[in-house]
Amino acid sequence: WPAAWRLQLQRRLRAERDAGHDPARVAPVGYAPAYVDVTDRVRRAAEQLPRSWVGRANGVRVLVQRQPLKAHGGGGDYHRKVPYDRTLTTAGEPSYTIAAGQAVIRTLPDDAIALHEYVHHIQDALPELDRQFRRLHVRRTTRPNGTRDPIAQLKDYTKGTRGRADGYIDPYFGREYAAGKDKATGGWPEGPMEVMTSTYETLLAGRPSETVGKLMQKDPELLEFALGALFRYDPD
Repeated sequence: WPAAWRLQLQRRLRAERDAGHDPARVAPVGYAPAYVDVTDRVRRAAEQLPRSWVGRANGVRVLVQRQPLKAHGGGGDYHRKVPYDRTLTTAGEPSYTIAAGQAVIRTLPDDAIALHEYVHHIQDALPELDRQFRRLHVRRTTRPNGTRDPIAQLKDYTKGTRGRADGYIDPYFGREYAAGKDKATGGWPEGPMEVMTSTYETLLAGRPSETVGKLMQKDPELLEFALGALFRYDPD
């Protein structure tokens, strides 16, 4: 039943929110087959999200690179746009220069990771929506006396992956980052950046019985919150 439920959700998003109407503004950093493959995966990921979200995100072009299998973190990463040219290097891959004003996604050939990293791009494009997920996280990790759960190493993740695990179906949802040195040059904002990304990855990608089925059973609050945003939130 989780697979049938997800399929119905995807159909409703196409019918009611014009998901898949406009293609995402993404391009491979090169023409190697691996780069074209992961770019197609990111494009398909964007097709599952509301038209208004993707339309706003298309204000910034995204370049896509295949993430090497042995890369740190093992999955993907997102580099937001910066106001200057930069060179990105990854072990085992050619370096490449990114022109000012473009973002970068690096992902393995995995639909769930591709969607997760594209939602990081949506966060940049829709900061008010991201703030709603941040506020939910703060509320859920604040005790009745007003104190917060402490930031701690997240169980089953690499050393230095820290956050407030709360009651999420996976501790990674509660990962928190230190602020970047200079937000204007692309450093992460401080705080919980993975609640929104991990939630939509769970709803729309991966094996349904292991993702959306678990979310429905164990965290109905987050499920309802995410669905409400999908069907009701539009940028101004």
